Amino acid sequence: MRKRIIGILSVLVCLCMVCALHSITLRAEETKYNLWVGGVEVTSENKDNITGPGINCGEGGKVSYEPTSKTLTLNNVNITGIYSFRNGLGTDSAGIYYADDDSNASLNINLIGTNAIYGHLGTSDISSYGIYNDSFGRNLTFTGNGSLTIEAGDAISGDEYNSWSVGIYSHRYVIIGADCTITATSGAANTSAAIYNYNRLTATHSKVTAGASAETAREVDITSDDFDSRYYKYMKIEPASVQSVTAINVTGVMAPVIGQAPDFSTPSFNSTPDNAVTVEDNINFRWLKISKDSYTGTSDDIWTPMTSDDTFEADYYYRYGVEFREKVGYKIPANVTGTINGSACTVIAASENYPVMLRTVFGPLTADHTHNLTLVPETPATCTTTGNMAYYTCDGCDKWFSDSAGTTEITVHSSVVIEVKHNPVLVKAEEATAAKEGNIKYYHCENCGKDYYDEAGTEEIATKEAIVIRKLAPKIIDGNNAKLDKFSKEPVSFRSDAAFADFIRVEVDGKELVKNKDYTLKEGSIIATLTPEFTATLTAGEHTLGIVSVSGTALASFTVTADSVSDTVSDSSAVDNSEKSPKTGENGDIIFRSFILVISLAALCITGLNLKSKNNN
Repeated sequence: MRKRIIGILSVLVCLCMVCALHSITLRAEETKYNLWVGGVEVTSENKDNITGPGINCGEGGKVSYEPTSKTLTLNNVNITGIYSFRNGLGTDSAGIYYADDDSNASLNINLIGTNAIYGHLGTSDISSYGIYNDSFGRNLTFTGNGSLTIEAGDAISGDEYNSWSVGIYSHRYVIIGADCTITATSGAANTSAAIYNYNRLTATHSKVTAGASAETAREVDITSDDFDSRYYKYMKIEPASVQSVTAINVTGVMAPVIGQAPDFSTPSFNSTPDNAVTVEDNINFRWLKISKDSYTGTSDDIWTPMTSDDTFEADYYYRYGVEFREKVGYKIPANVTGTINGSACTVIAASENYPVMLRTVFGPLTADHTHNLTLVPETPATCTTTGNMAYYTCDGCDKWFSDSAGTTEITVHSSVVIEVKHNPVLVKAEEATAAKEGNIKYYHCENCGKDYYDEAGTEEIATKEAIVIRKLAPKIIDGNNAKLDKFSKEPVSFRSDAAFADFIRVEVDGKELVKNKDYTLKEGSIIATLTPEFTATLTAGEHTLGIVSVSGTALASFTVTADSVSDTVSDSSAVDNSEKSPKTGENGDIIFRSFILVISLAALCITGLNLKSKNNN
């Protein structure tokens, strides 16, 4: 029994030790952010919902912290609690206290809805602050579209305490977004200020009113050199209507000259709208230099700042820059245009803590020398290769010039290039005939010899056949349906409209004739004349003649007539010889024919008598 009790006690002891170790482990994992809100320290345990007696949330209200971006969100809360911290001679109190020295420790307070911080002194506190940014070198930024009212309490009285009452205190920049509304007041103290910071108060695109109290406050220009936020016990910063700056122009900037020192004086400038910007006197970026061999024209270039003791040297590029901030009521957008000495320049848009910058590059500077110019002769462009105008190059400085004296530099080298271009000539359309081929309308390039459908030379004609219109089929234009006497001595001609050079042969009734025997040939276009000797061989009736040429066969019909001998004689006897003497040639023909006829009759009679005699025998 005793052993069993001892065993149970051992188990209980072990469980207690495990629980204790687990509790220690959980506590070790908790992260603290050096941030106190309403007297509550913000840790990894409560960062998503920070609550406490001094944090009073309205409807839907909440306080939360996002450690990665260092963003504290105030959403409809009133903070009355304070945190007391050691500062100088004693302790001071703040509604929000931040002391992180991390390299990325700038605190951002995001405002949603209506918020307030009411400061007061703790039991042994000397000074009262609404917000205290104790992070050296880190900004305090307000964002969101909500409002925040901050009232610092009265500090302890007495000159020996050097007491402070400040609504917002920061060791560096206080940056207030354009959509925020901040109202800060301070109480009684040796040093009393609504906003107190050792660097610039930035409230871009905001309306700022400030004074000893809300009743005496007036609008102020926080970009003015005379402005100092530490002089005002009351300050209200709220969104303001703004005009966009469309252009900034800088004039009178000296061009670098070898041996001279750079000019760091404030340049002349103007803006659109007028008087909308102010120049920054940050001369650290006014003049910079880089050697010609190191210059690439990219963001990788490392420029060296110049001082008034430096002088411009040969073989260096020099960059001139000037910074601008907008005045109250104006905004410089990212697309603002800029010029320096009348020429477009590079515009670097504004970013957090940095104003907009206009800059331009000069150089590289070259020492004076006598140009050694070489002529690059003009080369005409072709349809496939570019050409160039005549120009000159200097062997010493590698510059290009348009004149032989080297007085007019060609800075844009591409300007000498003669672009590839066709030289089209219009060829008008011509109709085809039987004697000549026609063609479509087209363009012939005299440079490359190619043909195109369009004047721009974009639609090439691939083959010559696509251009040519074939010759028309030939036809007989003279001699068709002719009638001729086969015994006539008169030649008969037929004419084809085909080209004489295209002639191949002549056919009659499908049979090829013999040139210079059966027919003769002459130009105009093709004239074929049948000889009387050939005509005499033709039978009476209709015949077909074909003149064959390259483009086809021209066909003609003709009729041959042939009178008989008896008809000839009969016709001859019917002639009235009483008034006309027969022609000598015609009489001889009649006599000859009559003689033949008589001989023939005599032969027939003799033959008939012989046959009769034989039959009788």
